[in-house]
Amino acid sequence: MKNIKTLVSLALVACTLISCMVFTTGAASVEDFKDLNKNADYYEAVKWAVDNGYMSGMSDKVFSPNTTLTRAQFATLMAGFEGADLNAYKGKQIFDDVKTNAWYATTAAWASENKIMSGTGNNKFSPNTVITREQIALLVKNYVGFKGIYLEKVTPEVRLLDRGTKRASSWAKEAVDYAYKTDYMQLDEGNRFNPKDKVTRAEAAVIIYSLNNAIERTEVQHERRFIGYLDLNTPFGNIDFASYDILNLLPVKASGSSQTISDSGLKRVKQIKAMALEQNPDIKFILTLTVDSGADIEKWLYPYSNCEDFANKTVALVKEYDLDGVDFDYEFPTGAISQTNLEYFLKVLREKLDDLKVEMNKPEDYEYLVTLAIPGGLYAFSLYDDLSELQHYVDYFNFMDYDLMIGDARTVAYAHSAVYSTGYGHATYDDIIRSIEMGVQRDKIVIGSGTYVQAWRNVQGRYDEELGIWIGLYGTGKWAGDVSTPIASDLALINYEDNKPISGYYTYFDEGTHTVSWYNPDSKEFRSCDEYWSLEEKCRLINEYNIGGLMLFHCNTVSGTDFAEKINGWLG
Repeated sequence: MKNIKTLVSLALVACTLISCMVFTTGAASVEDFKDLNKNADYYEAVKWAVDNGYMSGMSDKVFSPNTTLTRAQFATLMAGFEGADLNAYKGKQIFDDVKTNAWYATTAAWASENKIMSGTGNNKFSPNTVITREQIALLVKNYVGFKGIYLEKVTPEVRLLDRGTKRASSWAKEAVDYAYKTDYMQLDEGNRFNPKDKVTRAEAAVIIYSLNNAIERTEVQHERRFIGYLDLNTPFGNIDFASYDILNLLPVKASGSSQTISDSGLKRVKQIKAMALEQNPDIKFILTLTVDSGADIEKWLYPYSNCEDFANKTVALVKEYDLDGVDFDYEFPTGAISQTNLEYFLKVLREKLDDLKVEMNKPEDYEYLVTLAIPGGLYAFSLYDDLSELQHYVDYFNFMDYDLMIGDARTVAYAHSAVYSTGYGHATYDDIIRSIEMGVQRDKIVIGSGTYVQAWRNVQGRYDEELGIWIGLYGTGKWAGDVSTPIASDLALINYEDNKPISGYYTYFDEGTHTVSWYNPDSKEFRSCDEYWSLEEKCRLINEYNIGGLMLFHCNTVSGTDFAEKINGWLG
């Protein structure tokens, strides 16, 4: 996004030298306008709009901040903001009430042909009709769609008292909600959106200024997190703690039925912390709360008083073991309780951690983390009401982009940790795109990888004459579960290069899903897991789409420094 956008062409400015328009002969500097209050909320936005050539004064000394805008004027303002080349639209008459020689003819044509602004019915544009807030909300939503921009939904400071859409026209309800949640249109002093209100020149400047800020927020480069899930009950070798930013410690089992948290797995925390901190003084340690089932843990999420108790017991463990936050693995909500209960629990958890920060005398810039692990694939997006709302209560989501047979009842033999989908809709790429389109902030999207192998039996295969290997086919098979934990990179590389089976298994790199699989034609067993090929591609997507990082489950099954160093290199 251009920080200082290209000035509107002289031809565009020249054609707007008419009173009450957006662009007129104006002062050389915003300081020359005598009717602007430098202490007003709109002043910074007006100054930005004038400095960038998007708006001028009504005269050398007058800006007229309280004058309303027409549809033609706002279309012209948007064309200037876009830096649109209007030459291609000269002479086009799309609407009956827009003559080809009208000063706004090209901008009306540009807005219409790019599906940013439609007419008002009967092939009319109604250029002189004063534009309203709900009309601008729809126009801007159409504009970001035209640009292919996905604005992030930020945490609202207040809830809409009129809920924004209740008083909006039916065609504008979705756009009004989007405008409020992406923070390019502000509320009034009573926290209302007022969709039918007419828009002034000062308000138009604020809207475009806020839109520019919202677009630029999507392009802020985020620091990549490298997160390892560490099973404290499983033996591990020489872990490269220096490569990780965060270690999630498990298992810590939360039971809703008994309303207890088993912390037996944390007995080795002191030892682990000492080992890790020696290599990496900045590493953080997160308490991972796992649950047996959604139905069980929901007994501890309803009513709100139970959420308070759950949060109290969780924070007590964070304090006892001097940890840096909580990761809640609430993988399978049943729908029996509202998402608002989960939001309330996470909100209370964060508040109590804020209190603990004061109690523990943590530095001012220190913040406890609250994160949420959720399944990967299409199934995840059916479990929660709205991830873009839920994101306001967590620092990031750990998308479990492995075990991607979930949703097909594990009856389909498929790539265990697919980067791209070839028909089943369960893939890392799909999760990234769905989250961004939903408005989840990019730094809150952390994608996962699994270091263990999943297997299916009774899978049909085919022999590839060119490669000289057997390939297991995606389709019906009986899931056989986790068959091994260490990542099998060295085995796969050797096998893939010389086409020779090892222990009866042939290795195949699927360019469609960008994953590795193994197939034994005698036993008809198909195996799949994350590999160097898939992990490197996941890291490439993390960088390309500017999201929050990578999570490795379980990191203690990967010994030595080479593997972790590779991932750090790929993450940049």
